[in-house]
Order: sequence, then structure tokens, then C-alpha cells
Amino acid sequence: MEPRYELRKRGLIIRLYSQYRQLAVATLLVSFFAGMATLLIPITIGKYYDFLFGMHSFRARLLTLLPFDLSDIHLFMAFFLSLIGARAVLTYGERYLINLLGEKFVYSLRILLFESQMRIPIRDYEDRGSGRYLLRFSGDLKSLKQYFCQG
Repeated sequence: MEPRYELRKRGLIIRLYSQYRQLAVATLLVSFFAGMATLLIPITIGKYYDFLFGMHSFRARLLTLLPFDLSDIHLFMAFFLSLIGARAVLTYGERYLINLLGEKFVYSLRILLFESQMRIPIRDYEDRGSGRYLLRFSGDLKSLKQYFCQG
């Protein structure tokens, strides 16, 4: 890939992120907290085994870093169920924000593509056929949307 093209591509990505900076930051934060909730679930399961079998595992000791005490089983179960609920909400928010950000990126790319197509002389369309461009662009935009929204 030639360096000039790479700089344009990187500049376009930076421009799109800066255009939707707040949404991108919100998406990253929600993704971070969803990941943290996902990591806490197996740790709390280790604490549950600690309650059941009296095993003092390292995994269960990690929960002592929390600002509250989980030595009571009722408090622990409330924490565990709220953690599962928080993970569900955060995962939903993560998926929603990623799809929203992807849709906005693809929309911006469509606008940029349309503007660049308007600058191409009509003679090029007559020589090569407009269907060729249309199929290529629709396929590429569909691939980009899938990449942005689904990874």
C-alpha cells in the first residue's frame, strides 16, 4: 500500500472519530465497564465456592478490594445478581453504541463518496458505465458497515 493512500485513510478515520468524539468516548467507556463486569462474574463465582466449601481461593480474595464487605451470603447474592444485571445492561449499551457509531461512520462515508462522485466527469460514467460504480460502491459500503458494526 502506498504511503500517500495510507495517510489519507488514517486521516479519514481520525476525521470520522473527531466528528463523533463524544459518541466514540461513550462507546469506549461503556465497553470498558462491560468488560469489567464480565471479569467480575467469575471472581464472584469463586467467592460463592468460598462460601460453600470454605476454600480460600485467590479469586475470592480479589473481592476484598471492593469498598464493601461481602461476608454475608445475602449481601453477596444481591451483589452477584446486580452484577449480572449490570453486565446485561452494559452489554446491550455497548452493542447499541457500537452499531450507532458504525451507522454514523457509514453515513459520513456515503456523503463523502457521493461528493467525490459528483466531481467525476460524466464522460467517465459514459465510458465505463454507471452500474459498475454503483455495484462497487454499494458492496464496499455494505462491507464497511458490517466491519464497523460487527467487527
